[in-house]
Amino acid sequence: MKLTVTDFEILFGGSLSSSTVALVNNFNFNYTDLSQAQDGIILQVLKKLDMNELPASGEDRKSQWENGWCENLNDFLTSDCAICSLTPKYYRPNNILRLNGRYIKSESPTFEFDFFQVFRHWVCVTYLGGASSIFEFGCGSGHSLPVLARMFPTAAIHGLDWAQASAHIIDKMQAVYQWNLFGHLFDLFNPDYSLIVPNNSAFLTFGALEQLGSKYIAFVDFILAKKPNICINIEPLYELYDSNDLLDYLAMKYHAKRGYLINFLSHLRLLEKEGKIEIVNISRMHFGGLCHDGWSRVIWFPK
Repeated sequence: MKLTVTDFEILFGGSLSSSTVALVNNFNFNYTDLSQAQDGIILQVLKKLDMNELPASGEDRKSQWENGWCENLNDFLTSDCAICSLTPKYYRPNNILRLNGRYIKSESPTFEFDFFQVFRHWVCVTYLGGASSIFEFGCGSGHSLPVLARMFPTAAIHGLDWAQASAHIIDKMQAVYQWNLFGHLFDLFNPDYSLIVPNNSAFLTFGALEQLGSKYIAFVDFILAKKPNICINIEPLYELYDSNDLLDYLAMKYHAKRGYLINFLSHLRLLEKEGKIEIVNISRMHFGGLCHDGWSRVIWFPK
């Protein structure tokens, strides 16, 4: 079996541009259905959930993220600044994935990251075309910034993260490639209101808010104050799981165990009822790693 362009359009909820189609065709999206092996995989997930060393997100993990991005910084410097060296280490080779409510085994060990690259490109084409400034919060190793810089060469691209190593990567990237790129130290738990956000700006997160758990109010208030034209959050959204579905229930348990984003979507829906924001799109992504689906989306903007 193989993920086709039509499959991607169904998963994304929209048509693919010719450039996104070309990206799909560049990767190996062959896979095998694992429905017959589901019980064994579920057992594997349950054992993982019982592991005491499964780390929880939060403010106290800053040093671990700093160390992780330092690894990418070192790889970047020793590879003559190869963009591929910025791929986060948490994208480990893994062939067992979740797709449309079942488990699959991919032929390619990089299937998950390749899928993300296609999705990221589609998000950029669909939502970011008119932005003069693009701010990626929690940009980590900066691996999405080259994509943004190449797709939108006239826009100012801002990468923001709380890790100093991330800022070093961005500074070096800008010096080498001469993109319209700016790095900022920024703590999502304690937003810096001195950040200048011009008119016609877009805010973007790719799995960064998940680390906030229940402590997202400060950042949402920051967004309300800065009033970007659009805010795109690609995150695991707990409220979109179905507790009566076995694989979703396991994902909810994993989500809670990791201390990921909780009630964020509910908070945005309340703000919309209060007339403070408008939600443009909420969409569940029926694809993910072994334990959960990490790339659902909510698109919104402050009024």
